[in-house]
Amino acid sequence: MNAPMVTLATRGLWSRRRRLAGLAAAVFLGVAFLTGTLGLGATMSNAISTSFTTAYQGTDAVVRSATATAAGRRQTARGPIDASVVNPVRSVPGVADARGQVQGSGEIVGSNGRLVTSQGPKNADTWIDDDTLNPWRLTAGRAPSGPNQVVIDQGSATVGNLRPGQHTTVYTPDSVPVTVTGIARYGDRPSNGGTTYVAFTLAGAQRHLLGGADQVTQVLVTAEPGVSGDRLVSAIRGVLPTGVQVVTGSQAANEAIDAVGASFLKYFRAFLGVFAAIALLVAALSVHNTFGVVAAQRAGEAALLRAIGATGRQVVRGHLAEAAVLGLAGSLAGVAAGYGMTAAIKAAFAGFGLDLPISGVVFTAGNAVLGVAVGLAVTVLAALGPALRAGRTAPVAALRDSQSEPAHRSRTRGVTGAALTAGGGALTAAVALAHGPVALVGLTGVATLAAGVLGAPVARLRGLPGRLARRNTARAPRRTAATAAALTVGVAIVTLFMVFGASLRASTGANLDQTFTGDLVVTAPGAGYGGSGFSPQVADQIAARPGVAAAVGVASGPVLLDGRSTDVTIADESRLG
Repeated sequence: MNAPMVTLATRGLWSRRRRLAGLAAAVFLGVAFLTGTLGLGATMSNAISTSFTTAYQGTDAVVRSATATAAGRRQTARGPIDASVVNPVRSVPGVADARGQVQGSGEIVGSNGRLVTSQGPKNADTWIDDDTLNPWRLTAGRAPSGPNQVVIDQGSATVGNLRPGQHTTVYTPDSVPVTVTGIARYGDRPSNGGTTYVAFTLAGAQRHLLGGADQVTQVLVTAEPGVSGDRLVSAIRGVLPTGVQVVTGSQAANEAIDAVGASFLKYFRAFLGVFAAIALLVAALSVHNTFGVVAAQRAGEAALLRAIGATGRQVVRGHLAEAAVLGLAGSLAGVAAGYGMTAAIKAAFAGFGLDLPISGVVFTAGNAVLGVAVGLAVTVLAALGPALRAGRTAPVAALRDSQSEPAHRSRTRGVTGAALTAGGGALTAAVALAHGPVALVGLTGVATLAAGVLGAPVARLRGLPGRLARRNTARAPRRTAATAAALTVGVAIVTLFMVFGASLRASTGANLDQTFTGDLVVTAPGAGYGGSGFSPQVADQIAARPGVAAAVGVASGPVLLDGRSTDVTIADESRLG
């Protein structure tokens, strides 16, 4: 594009700066959502990786059960192994130390008698007095020495107003009276990403988490200097019984990271990605519509340029140059806003108690380049159709009035529109006959199809301005449809979520009414994510209360059936009725 066309495009942008500023804002929002999604996903991924890497940073090998009951759908669940494997592993040449570990769920009661809440799992663990194998560091008090002594995380100590020497209760799920002997931090943070942490001695963990069985969840192993993880694994494998396996510490960390990424992160990114796609779609519709109107209004200008020697290709390039400048400006601002959005959501997570071990916001140059490229491409592609129409303007058009859209009627467009309208009307009628009140939505939809019908009351109320508005709308149906497209998409999305939410509530309520025949539901303390649940004896204790005809406990968990993991519900079927 030569210098005169560049000057003309620049002046055109400046003369329509107010209108184009709105389009830049649409591109800005779309790119901000996109880059914010990418940045937040990278930040969360880094946080999860940091958490598990810290947990296994001093562990060279992990001995565990070879059977996984929930691999790939959540953090892998494995059964315990016999504690007798610890001593043979410790005696393997090249092993510096080996410690048995028991893990489970445990909920801490604060000094006010209420459970310490968190947005993550409620972890019960084994305190290991080896700084190489244990990522937790004591900041106050001492390590536990008896089965009913515990160390808790600093975050829980602050929320529960607990300090060393205090007595409290931990649900494992049995009610366990304990004495807090120490407060610990996870590396340099008060807790591990919004979780709670309570650590017993090995004997205490076996008693309260495994019912007294002489078993461990896994064995953590450190190597002597100069011994590699792979060599250590090979040496340990020879002393293990059937059903027990050994992997390197890095492999165990990577498996945990992948399990979380395949569940939480996958759906979290998809949820945010939907909003980014919607924002970009609305931006594209806005750009296409506005550039179509601008191109029609400038048809005389395009024809005049053709008349004085400009080629159609130059006219097209001029329009696309304007779109490129608009898209670049909106995309650059959107990238900056996306970074700010990532930081704001990270801060919001911390406010909700999910303070992940994140060292700053992860926002790569690749994400920034992708955001700018997508924003620029969406803007230019959306403006391509109007630009091509402007480039086809004949020089003789400079001698007559231009129209905002082609005067001819498209038979294909008419047939397609009629078919879609008929199909939509039939579907709406079918739904209305089945559900009654939906008929109001159908009538509203039919009314909005005809601008003349909808505009009639406005024309009567507003007089001459109303009649002019009605006629302008009806005279240019393509422009009217294009203008309303972005609003239609936005309203449709809002309506979709509202209807989906209302339908989900109604369906859930109906299912409960049909399937639940009890009078009361007793929920476990802190029955949220990662809660410990009830002791199995609680149902029997409730059933023994005066006025109670029957009480039955219900639980769930993963099992292996024919080698495939599945969730099952556990209950006494004879008492469920």
